[in-house]
Amino acid sequence: MLLANAALSALVNLLVFAGLPFFSYLAYQKWRHQRTFGEISRRAGLQLGAGRYVAYSVVFALVEVAILAIWPPALPCAACLALCRDSQIRRPIRFKLRQVERSCRRTSARYAVREL
Repeated sequence: MLLANAALSALVNLLVFAGLPFFSYLAYQKWRHQRTFGEISRRAGLQLGAGRYVAYSVVFALVEVAILAIWPPALPCAACLALCRDSQIRRPIRFKLRQVERSCRRTSARYAVREL
């Protein structure tokens, strides 16, 4: 699920940050100067290089995706999530760490009493 969300986010970012500006430039150049798509893309800096460099890029991207699919990044633990709540982000971390340490001590003390 995380991989699908990341892929969807990357596609949306590509469309918003690269697609919309290029297509607006394309429409303006077509309308104003009657240029062809190839000429407009070359003027925008979109040129296909040598095939081996394209192949290197594709292989590198596939290796990265395979690594992330096989070994996904670890999710944060519950204590880390408690430190990073949206409403408490602006508080100093030291204060929050002390609070977590106290709650851990209380919890361990409760369990120690129960074990006796």
